[in-house]
Amino acid sequence: MAQWIMAGVGTVFLIIWLELFVIYHSEFRAYIRNVPKGQYFLPSLFFIGFGFMRQFRVDTYNEKSLEKLRLFSEIYGQAKARMYFETDLAAQLTYVLTLVPFGCFVGVLSQLEIGILIIFAGLFLVFYLQYDMKLKVEKRREAIMGTFPHVLSKIALLINAGLPFHEVIGRIAYAKEELLYQEFGRMQDEIRNGVPEKQAIQNLADRCGVNEIRRFSTILIQNLEKGSSQMASSLTEMSVAIWQERKSGVRQRGEQISAQLMLPILIIFIGIMLMVLVPMFSSLG
Repeated sequence: MAQWIMAGVGTVFLIIWLELFVIYHSEFRAYIRNVPKGQYFLPSLFFIGFGFMRQFRVDTYNEKSLEKLRLFSEIYGQAKARMYFETDLAAQLTYVLTLVPFGCFVGVLSQLEIGILIIFAGLFLVFYLQYDMKLKVEKRREAIMGTFPHVLSKIALLINAGLPFHEVIGRIAYAKEELLYQEFGRMQDEIRNGVPEKQAIQNLADRCGVNEIRRFSTILIQNLEKGSSQMASSLTEMSVAIWQERKSGVRQRGEQISAQLMLPILIIFIGIMLMVLVPMFSSLG
């Protein structure tokens, strides 16, 4: 029964795959050429996924897709985010459409267990790509937040010293190799290229995707609109609050690590007690 089901599913998927291959094998070359080397498995077949998206009019503008698109914007920037998002989606569709029929026919013609493993491999690649993107975003945000308290302190200090906002950004931009300094450099480049300061600040917050930097950008925008007389005090207050939050976060992580260490210590203690008590009770018996 299982083999008949696999044969039916494999046939349907194979027909779809062959149709997409015939229609789209020479298209989407520009997209495939831009696929980062070493990031994906079988990128030369991604026209299958792109073709499926076009043939079946896959909606990439729904709420869930736009949420994923925002994550890609943080990694690749708004200009390239949609291209990388659609490439990632095409990769997932390609893996399913290619490995599912292959696994089905291996299961029917050879061994059922191997066929099932191949199918699960295709599904695993889909989940892995989603997990990998979330992991990249989390690492990026952690790197940004690791630098942000220091950058905020410098900005507050320079503005307190009387330097105008654009000169402060000029001193921060590209000052170091850390990611946040690079993002301030991109903001400075946008302003130099004619992007309004408020929009460049908002773009910075969107690229970083961190709530603390959104609060920081809100303070900057509000003070640029109303005048910068209160900017220095507002940033100083935020700097103090951020450092307190960081200290509190370090303390909480320390407590969590201590709590996690208690379990192996408890297990070792129970093991030692058993080693002592079991021979003792055995001798009494």
